[in-house]
Amino acid sequence: MVHVAIFGCMAGGWAMAAAATWPLWLGAAAIVGTLGSAGFVHWRQLRAKDGSGPLFTSVSSAPDDPLAGMLDAASRRDFIYAVPIFALFGKSSWFLVLAAVGAPIFLFLLVVLAVRERFKGKPITTGA
Repeated sequence: MVHVAIFGCMAGGWAMAAAATWPLWLGAAAIVGTLGSAGFVHWRQLRAKDGSGPLFTSVSSAPDDPLAGMLDAASRRDFIYAVPIFALFGKSSWFLVLAAVGAPIFLFLLVVLAVRERFKGKPITTGA
C-alpha cells in the first residue's frame, strides 16, 4: 500500500503542477503494475503457507534461479531511499516514469518466471 500511496501522490502532484492529466496515466501504470505484482506473488507464494517458517522469503519457489534472484533483489523496499534523492534534485517525475515502466515489466517477469517454473523439467511439445 505504501508503493501505491507514493506513486499516486507523485502522479497527483505532477498532474496538478503541470495542469495536465497525463501524469495520472503514469501513476496508474505504476500502481497497476505494483498491485498486480503484489497480488501475483501473494497468490503464488503466500496463500498456501501453513504458518511454519517465514511468511515470505522469495518471489519464487526456486530462489536459486538467476531471474528469481534478480526479481527478489528488485522486490525489496530499498527504492524508497531513491525518492528523496530524486526530489533533492527536482527530478521526482523521473522516478515516477521509471516506476510506470518498471512495475509492469516486473509483473511481466514474474509471470515469465512462474511459467518457466511450471514447465521446468517437462518436455515441450509443439502440438504438431
